[in-house]
Amino acid sequence: MTHDSGKTWSKIVNGLRGYVHVVVEDPKQPSLLYCGTELGFFISFDAGQNWTDFRLGLPPLPVYDLKVHARDNDLIIATHARGFYVLDDATPLQQLAEAMNQKVALFPPSRGTRYNRWMDTSTLGSRVWVAENKPYGSIISYYLAEAAPSGKVKIEIATGKTIRTFDGPGARGLNRAVWDLREDTRLKNTQDSEGMWGGLQGVRVLPGEYVARLTAFDQTHEQKLEVRMDPRINVSPDDMNEYYKATKRLTAMQLAISQSLERIRRIDTQLTDAQKTWSDAEAVKQAHDIQKGLSDVRDDLTVPRYFPEHLNLLIRVGQLTEEVGNYSGRPTLAQEEYIGVFEGQVQGVLKRLNDIVTGNLKQLNDRLAAAHVPNISPQSELAETN
Repeated sequence: MTHDSGKTWSKIVNGLRGYVHVVVEDPKQPSLLYCGTELGFFISFDAGQNWTDFRLGLPPLPVYDLKVHARDNDLIIATHARGFYVLDDATPLQQLAEAMNQKVALFPPSRGTRYNRWMDTSTLGSRVWVAENKPYGSIISYYLAEAAPSGKVKIEIATGKTIRTFDGPGARGLNRAVWDLREDTRLKNTQDSEGMWGGLQGVRVLPGEYVARLTAFDQTHEQKLEVRMDPRINVSPDDMNEYYKATKRLTAMQLAISQSLERIRRIDTQLTDAQKTWSDAEAVKQAHDIQKGLSDVRDDLTVPRYFPEHLNLLIRVGQLTEEVGNYSGRPTLAQEEYIGVFEGQVQGVLKRLNDIVTGNLKQLNDRLAAAHVPNISPQSELAETN
């Protein structure tokens, strides 16, 4: 390295292996250097005084060129014979030296872009070579001076109120988590929610400004987070607001169906187990009637796909949620109409379930209480998340 246009030089080889092909200075942090050698990729945080092997799983292959992308701030690594590698978002590297003076540091998250994911290689033959895509959503990077006691940290996304909470890794050093640009589902997945078309997922958020919040070691740190629409899509804010309202209605139906199925499962299991110890024939008959009613409700909520005599609300609502939710714009008139139809059908089926609980099941529990026999709990163990 020279600081006087070549009059004097000093060696900066401590930690390097293999002869050097390229050295690049980070455009935002001059003391951060990247180096490609015949045996891999190295990084220095102190202007070359010390180098660290930073292959992160790359084989020890020749690295011929390096570039920090001006728009996305990704580090692009060009190799010989193994193609290109991309280290998504170099921000943590650029700010690591300062962060290491703290116990906890949250770096500015990468911008999240809303786009529709789809892949079909069925027509491209059997020799399609593709790499893993960049994670969908916003990458949230942070530094921990020591490992979190529980092995994880708490991450929240907020807009004034918290709309998503999830765990991130809590290892010592640099960590990363990815927010998929969705709100909380508010409900833990169940066997039936997993069977929904597309699964039980939270609503995709609208473009705008959000806050990423990290909690670790009784410290809370915040950074602004931007979500943008796919720049190839031109859609009005009004249309996106209608999209958001429609997907919220559909998600509410999915949640109600999932909760009700769990409630039915719990009541039915209790009744089956309890009857093994009952000697009251009338109580057993009442239990059978309740189970028949629960079975009829369950069949309208979820049955194998093509049973036209049943409503199949789990599948139908799930399919409509997938269609509306994976579009960026106002739902069609037909979709709006079907949302209303399904809301009415869901409310009708859930009223039947409530009538069973407040009618026949209550009568049975009154009978069991008079005989000093444990009753049947009508509540679901399926709890909503915060």
